[in-house]
Amino acid sequence: MITFDDIYHVGIIVPDMEAAMDELGRRFGCGWRDPSTATVRVRDEGGDRILSPRVTFCDRSTPIALELIEAIPGTVWHVGERSQLHHFGLYVDSVQAAIDELGPGMTLEMAGLDRDGMLAGFCYVTDDLGVRMELVARGGLPPLDD
Repeated sequence: MITFDDIYHVGIIVPDMEAAMDELGRRFGCGWRDPSTATVRVRDEGGDRILSPRVTFCDRSTPIALELIEAIPGTVWHVGERSQLHHFGLYVDSVQAAIDELGPGMTLEMAGLDRDGMLAGFCYVTDDLGVRMELVARGGLPPLDD
């Protein structure tokens, strides 16, 4: 069962990484890790593909980490002219088991895949209200605190 205690970050899609780091850093009084580009294999409405999102996290001076993802048009990481709250990130013991437990009204938007095309590491699910959650396997991705 997913609980509030499983939330460890809030993801925000931004059109310009550096501008967002500057603005939100001043607003919330936090610093940022150096942005990095990850290469991830995913399955979404565009099929199986490889994407390279540019991402950073706050330096953990906040109770719940802030994640900035630079927008990628045509993906779940798209954005209009302005930034948008994108998702709540939650740790789960098993991504597949968490998906199976969510029940009706949930839509699987994107799932991380391993080299064999099997679900791996993370996924995005959205409920009927449009609230998006990123389910991340405990130990499946590097922890935020090094």
